[in-house]
Amino acid sequence: MSTIKISQLPSATTPVGRASLVPVVQNGVTVKATVGQLQPVVSVKDFGAVGDGVTDDTAAIQAAINYAATLTAPMLVIDQGEYYITGAIYFQLPSYSTIQFIGTIKANVSAQSAIVIGSLDSSAAGNRFGYYVTGIKVRRTSIDSTGTSIGVQLRSLVASYVDIRECLNFRDGVYCFGVSPNGGFSYNEVHLGFIHDNRTNLHLAATGSGYCNVNNFYGGSYNHSSSFPAVSTINLQIEHFVTNVLNSNRFWGPSFDDYTALAQAAIII
Repeated sequence: MSTIKISQLPSATTPVGRASLVPVVQNGVTVKATVGQLQPVVSVKDFGAVGDGVTDDTAAIQAAINYAATLTAPMLVIDQGEYYITGAIYFQLPSYSTIQFIGTIKANVSAQSAIVIGSLDSSAAGNRFGYYVTGIKVRRTSIDSTGTSIGVQLRSLVASYVDIRECLNFRDGVYCFGVSPNGGFSYNEVHLGFIHDNRTNLHLAATGSGYCNVNNFYGGSYNHSSSFPAVSTINLQIEHFVTNVLNSNRFWGPSFDDYTALAQAAIII
């Protein structure tokens, strides 16, 4: 067989998918790999995020997300560190994306979400499928007992895996919201760790043609500390009849071990 250089190979005439094979020179030996194997891992630090808990990393993190959104099923990494943000971060990535939180988000936000994972598109095409998100840790710089901040908004995700290790000090801690038709927030697996000192720790809702149904929530330590302001608090709130019917959500092994006399374990409104 004649020897031919990679540079002499003809150009592809059809779109290249993740399963397409390409030649790769590794340690002086030419081997084969799929395009998917060559997909870059996007790190927020490659886009200028510092992670020292002081520098405002909002724009740098969003720039990394915006770049990852141009890729097919990318992997986005929030590296070790504490990332200070002053505005909402929108993790609106293609379906089947992976997001790995190694570091912690330190949020100074009011009247908005710290992080939004999923889609802002309210059309039927807006649903995001098959996200795999691990290690979320987000803390507000101070307790918001009277405002409208949200720690983690999970929005129009379908058949996804989400792991939230820690969410502290927001008006709503974890807010699961369905807005897009033919999906909304449904068929997801959500694992919860410390969901503490949010006035409402876990909130399920839907609007428009969306719904928030058939999700499995595992674990969760829902708590308000003894120093929490003297206001009514809720650990789990389900808006069943406010705008849409929410049904078939399951909760496995939650812990409602609260330290405030005004706390309600769970309400359906």
